[in-house]
Amino acid sequence: MNGQMRWYNRLLPRSILVLAGIELICGLLFILILRSFMFHHLKVSHADRLQSVMKAVEKMPEEEWIQSAEGFSVLFPKDRVLLLDENSEVLYDSSAARTGAVWDNQDIKTALSGKRVIQAERPYVRIAVPIQKEGAVQAVLYTYIEYTTIWSEARHMYRPAVLGYWIGAVLVLIGYACYTYRTFQPLKRILNWLRQMSEGRQYEVLNQHFNNEYQEMVDSVEHITKDLLEMNGRRNRFVSNVSHELKTPLSSMKVLTDTLLLQDPIPSEMAREFLQDIDSEIDRQNSIISDLLTLIRLDGAGAMNIAAYSLNDIIDSTVKHVRPLAEQKHISLEIQASREVVLQCDEVKLTMALTNLIQNGIKYNKENGKVTILLDANLRYARITVKDTGIGIAKEHFPKLFDQFYRVDTARDRDAGGTGLGLSIVKQIILLHHGSISVDSQVGEGTEFQITLPLKYTAPKGGEAYEMV
Repeated sequence: MNGQMRWYNRLLPRSILVLAGIELICGLLFILILRSFMFHHLKVSHADRLQSVMKAVEKMPEEEWIQSAEGFSVLFPKDRVLLLDENSEVLYDSSAARTGAVWDNQDIKTALSGKRVIQAERPYVRIAVPIQKEGAVQAVLYTYIEYTTIWSEARHMYRPAVLGYWIGAVLVLIGYACYTYRTFQPLKRILNWLRQMSEGRQYEVLNQHFNNEYQEMVDSVEHITKDLLEMNGRRNRFVSNVSHELKTPLSSMKVLTDTLLLQDPIPSEMAREFLQDIDSEIDRQNSIISDLLTLIRLDGAGAMNIAAYSLNDIIDSTVKHVRPLAEQKHISLEIQASREVVLQCDEVKLTMALTNLIQNGIKYNKENGKVTILLDANLRYARITVKDTGIGIAKEHFPKLFDQFYRVDTARDRDAGGTGLGLSIVKQIILLHHGSISVDSQVGEGTEFQITLPLKYTAPKGGEAYEMV
């Protein structure tokens, strides 16, 4: 967690430096491209102006050409302007250096052939424009422009754009810094909160609400943490209950054996009675241990031996197995099935769940009572109802009825031989089949458990092991 905090502390300045570097590189590229574009634009612009002058000159008499060249040199005093005839003789030179001389360079030759020339070679930009009359080149308007003049004009034109770019870049950098700070500051608080919990501090709610995805993360962490705390509490309660349940029969046996040891001699009737009580306590302890082992196996999500079985046959077999217990207590068993139902299930586990429910209906029933098992199904689900005419359960017990070691009446359950784990085992088996179980009861009238199971078993995506038999 400390490493994560250090990562956060380094993130903001480093990301700002990276963004500044990117903006700097983009700015330099922008300036280079803009300068090149503006320089080219100004060259073409000068050539176009010369072309315009040339068009005007073509309409004038030849004796006025020199005056037009002089006027152009006045408009652009920084440029050197020359006017040459078809024989390359300089008719006019704004610098007066070559007036009357013959100047026959490549630019002039190209212009005399009827093509416009634009050449940029330091220290000058040279432009030559042919003057045509009656389809033939009669003269050439030739000008020299200093590089520095064009660059100065270009710089003057692109400077506002460059300034605007750098102002925008600074604003973007400031905006990014503010956005990043506001974005990661909540994360810093969340990480600090998680670090405190990872150091073993008492769990506490983060008393701050975020209006973005961070709130979803906080809610998820709080939900998971509460589940873990609740799981830890259930584990502690389970260990405490197991210790208590195992200790109770041992304490009873300890009292019985101590009492026998104090007798000298030991009366045979007392010895028999006490030994029978000890035997009962041993049986009860074996039952608790057996149910605990069953719960552990179910919680471990062991392999589900799934196959298609007749649910009618499973119920018939279960009822046949518990019928002796029912006859002993004068309880009648009745099966009502509306149709033949085929179900994909683990036969052993489902039989265990049904046996628990039917045995509970027998144990907590009235004399000459009745337990009815109803079976129905639609296209997707099977419904099993186990209904008895017993003593019933008060509604305030419903929320905890399937908890481990929960007993509605401790004394009554002990007399009936219950361990407080039967309904927990039933619920776990039903959940393993992706089904559900509910209870309804009226005190003094009886209890009804309803199980809903999907006809087709679907293996969970998490990869719970199961075997198709």
